[in-house]
Amino acid sequence: MYKVGDKAVYPSHGLVTVTGIQKQEIAGVSHQFLILKVVDSDITVMIPKNSVQAKELRPLAKKNEVKTLWSLIKGKTKYKIEENLSWNKRYRSYTEKLKTGNIIMAGEVFREINDISRNKELSFGEQKILENAFKRLVKELSATLKSKEELVHADLKKLLSKDELINL
Repeated sequence: MYKVGDKAVYPSHGLVTVTGIQKQEIAGVSHQFLILKVVDSDITVMIPKNSVQAKELRPLAKKNEVKTLWSLIKGKTKYKIEENLSWNKRYRSYTEKLKTGNIIMAGEVFREINDISRNKELSFGEQKILENAFKRLVKELSATLKSKEELVHADLKKLLSKDELINL
């Protein structure tokens, strides 16, 4: 399981560090809690060690996932973007994908919104989702690759061709 100092991804918050394991008694029953500090935030999350929430916590991406992610971002969106789909439905879809905490799904959101940006100016909401996906990718990849965020940021932007370069 996780120990103090481990980095992991908690779906609703992104990259976290396990800062402690705490025992507490609730209604006469002893429980262990993981104390998670959201990276670059003042947020601390406390989840029961043997709960559904703890099962959602996942280790950093593996090398094969990073390779898949690079290929995904470098390539074009494999499916047709539903331009007739309302922004509200796309927004919900993007949000659900980001909530999974899955790095590949975050990459799909990033890739698709970037593709949309080639054809039209992004709305405020689309820009926010794009920034959120990009931020999650940069944070997790920098931890996985043990690299500075600035370098990962630059590498991700290099993967996009010049005519697709977005303003992040």
